[in-house]
Amino acid sequence: MTQTNSDHDAALDEAIDRARVVLFVSNLTDARPVIHGLEANGVPYHVEHMGMGNAAMRERFHQLERRTGWQTLPQVFIDGDLVGGIEEALTHPLITGAADPDAARVWARSLGYAGLIPFAALTALVLFAPGAAPGAERMLAGYGAVILSFLGALHWGWTLAGGRSTFSVPASLSWGVAPAILAWLSLALATPAALGLQAVLLIAAYGVDRRAWARQPDTAWLLRLRAVLSTTAAVLLAAAAVATL
Repeated sequence: MTQTNSDHDAALDEAIDRARVVLFVSNLTDARPVIHGLEANGVPYHVEHMGMGNAAMRERFHQLERRTGWQTLPQVFIDGDLVGGIEEALTHPLITGAADPDAARVWARSLGYAGLIPFAALTALVLFAPGAAPGAERMLAGYGAVILSFLGALHWGWTLAGGRSTFSVPASLSWGVAPAILAWLSLALATPAALGLQAVLLIAAYGVDRRAWARQPDTAWLLRLRAVLSTTAAVLLAAAAVATL
């Protein structure tokens, strides 16, 4: 019976879910350096052998290739996300024994969502109780400018830490200061224009980040988080901008 793409997808999903770390390897792969690191740190793992001598397995590899965009084996997944091959996996904190990336992700998500609270609270005041908090719209614009400055600074931190990007180092560092300058200039505009411009800048900053880090599998979780946070903040800013016209 011929297996369909959905059959191969289901098999790949099952394999990826078998352990926190899953290695898709060929018969020629020497995954021992990664395995030694995982065992030394007590990290559960699963090795999925993809023998190219089997037609069904070859098609399964091609389905994996289409899914990840990664054209060779090995492919290493951590927590369901592709991190790359052996070389990339060996730099991951789970293998090197550095700080637990899960803790960083939990804090990043928690603080990121908490960062939406001022957007939501100030926008609510502007929309529903403008007389109760005079100047709430200017406070909102000020907070938006601060967040945009922070988002630009991510590129400085990433670049100076040696992170990979599709941008050159000068381009990454230059973009890193652009949101701060544009946000600062927005504060010289009338409030509706300032809030509207900042909403556009938040979406633009997310678009730049997707382009810069799209080929870095270990930033996939951050880009997903950014999509939610940036879209929500932009909608709130846009709503406040309309309310202050």
